[in-house]
Amino acid sequence: MTKIEIPNTILEIGKYQFVGFKNLLKVTFPSTLVTIKEGAFKNCSSLTSVILPESLGLVDNGNVIALRESLDGQNHAEKITVFI
Repeated sequence: MTKIEIPNTILEIGKYQFVGFKNLLKVTFPSTLVTIKEGAFKNCSSLTSVILPESLGLVDNGNVIALRESLDGQNHAEKITVFI
């Protein structure tokens, strides 16, 4: 799986939900998403694009910085493009 489009029925991405999805390149979240929990995308080593909705109120207690931290373990985290 290289791309994930989260359905609009999802309000929260749980802790470590997508850990180790090594082929994942892009994630698009619905406008209904409110929270992304700790480590949701940890070790997704190919991830290069994340599209966040304006509705997002909390990304593991720190918005975009925390999303990058949830990618902990990836040497290329600074190269990930985050769209809001």
